[in-house]
Amino acid sequence: MIRRSRDHADRGVALPVVMVLGLVMAMLVGTSLTAVSSGLTVSDRAQDTTGALDAAFAGVQEYAARLNTDSTFQSYGNSQSTFTTASGSTVTTPATTNPALGVGSTGTWATVPGSSGTATYRYEVDNSKYATTGVVNLRSTGRVGAVTRSVVAQLRQSGFTNYLYFTDYEAPDPIITGNQACAVHIWDPTHVASCQITQFGSNDVLRGPVHSNDVLTICGTTFGDAVTSSNPNTPISSTPDDCGSTATYAVGGGVTFAPTLAMPPSNSTMQPFAASTGCLYTGPTQVTYNGNGTMTVRSPWTKQTEPTGSSGTTPAKCGTLADLRSNSGATVPVLSSSLLFVQDVPIQSTDPNYTSTANWPANFTCLDSSGNTAASSSASSGGWKSFGVQYPRSNEAPPSGWGTGSSWNTTSPAYGCRSGDLFVSGVVQVAASGQGATTAAASNYVYVTDDLTYKSRTNDLLGLVGNSAVLVWNPTSASVVNGKTVYQTILTDRDREIDAALLSVQHTFQVQNRDRGSERGTLAVFGSIAQKFRGGVAQVVTVNGVSSTTGYYTKDYQYDSRLVGAVPPYFLAPASASFSLSRIAQVPAAFTTTGATP
Repeated sequence: MIRRSRDHADRGVALPVVMVLGLVMAMLVGTSLTAVSSGLTVSDRAQDTTGALDAAFAGVQEYAARLNTDSTFQSYGNSQSTFTTASGSTVTTPATTNPALGVGSTGTWATVPGSSGTATYRYEVDNSKYATTGVVNLRSTGRVGAVTRSVVAQLRQSGFTNYLYFTDYEAPDPIITGNQACAVHIWDPTHVASCQITQFGSNDVLRGPVHSNDVLTICGTTFGDAVTSSNPNTPISSTPDDCGSTATYAVGGGVTFAPTLAMPPSNSTMQPFAASTGCLYTGPTQVTYNGNGTMTVRSPWTKQTEPTGSSGTTPAKCGTLADLRSNSGATVPVLSSSLLFVQDVPIQSTDPNYTSTANWPANFTCLDSSGNTAASSSASSGGWKSFGVQYPRSNEAPPSGWGTGSSWNTTSPAYGCRSGDLFVSGVVQVAASGQGATTAAASNYVYVTDDLTYKSRTNDLLGLVGNSAVLVWNPTSASVVNGKTVYQTILTDRDREIDAALLSVQHTFQVQNRDRGSERGTLAVFGSIAQKFRGGVAQVVTVNGVSSTTGYYTKDYQYDSRLVGAVPPYFLAPASASFSLSRIAQVPAAFTTTGATP
């Protein structure tokens, strides 16, 4: 076989092909390396993004821990923060440097523990709603690598409005029983077994969470939510020996333990807010909500509704003095996001609302212990009357604890003519349109004299706070039958509804004369009830061998679920309250990794 020799013209083809193939391979390798590198970059950035978000959450947790250690920590912040200033917040710099309060490119960052400095955070405080609602908003920014992420969290102070029904002591109010020895928790070894205990009965329906710092006594009650007690002993609750029915629990299957909530000593901290941002009224004051965004106020003793030192003003929002002292009263807008407070007539002559005990306002009369005759002075009285309105009623008998026989107590009167008592009723519409919240408080008693309802259970919210008792007004008269005193109910209507977050700081929420007169039907409450002592609403009494029920025999209590995230303005919190996270959401990053604003 003759082998053909290769043509010289083919010799240069192999080199270009090899070069092209090499270039393609290099491109493929390069592309592959680029893809791997890009994948690593994406993966790293994703990890940094997650890490930055975690660092922001860590900032929220750290702030909440500080707040739960010291509730005044909400007052600290950085006045250079736009988040803080835009909300109208007022902050101060803490005595001890906190690196998390840094802002701007020269500001500091706090290090997430355990991150070796790779994860940091800073936060900004909005405390503008703290005084009115107990809420602090926090913007926290986390930083990891080249990524920053921000979240806004809402921290809410836990309080009495977390519960449909709260009591400190299950014993009745000593002011009514006259037995101070019973002002002891039932679980306390010093508790006296003979002390009266109020129980939840088989007709009671509580549609919301319940808590007592004491031992709950339960017989056949229906509970629609969790029931907790601070009783450290076992069993945690009590059932009467003669109870023939079983309680129903929608949550938890029974009573469980929860820490104590301590009552504040008084509601006096609310008064300065009313004097500066709301309305401060003096002496017995009647407030009727009109269901149209207004309320009508009658307050004869009032001289200044926004007092400052020895002087003050009476702004139109609170009503003119002429109207407040008139029969028709002052009709003014309901105080949205604010409060009214009713104080005792001051005894200091330098106070702008002072009136001498030798005098009382025009068209107003202080009554003596008879409850009908004018007193010699306002220093000691059993009641008052003005423009045909009279407390007590002309034929009203003194309730237990407020008098003996037909003689009214003038030392600690039920209706003292100089007392800071609030008489309230009506249909609450806070704003003419949309949502609104308001609070009404008194330095002494709050009397709910008729139905007190919301125009809208979606839009309207009311807080009602008495330093003394919050009472469902239920006057009775007395007569003697077969040598025994028999009491008759004066009011002719039945059933009562109250829509509000109710708080009695030093005493109780209960039906006045719950042990007298006729059975009054159902007491319905939509909102929450908090009290120092357990208040009764009805009682089975025996007169001349015949047993009957007095007061509002049936409870229908429903929790206002809005109170989980909303609190009436300036509503009191427990003396030792904790803060919990109620809301959190991611927002655009507030800072770049250099600390500058994007």
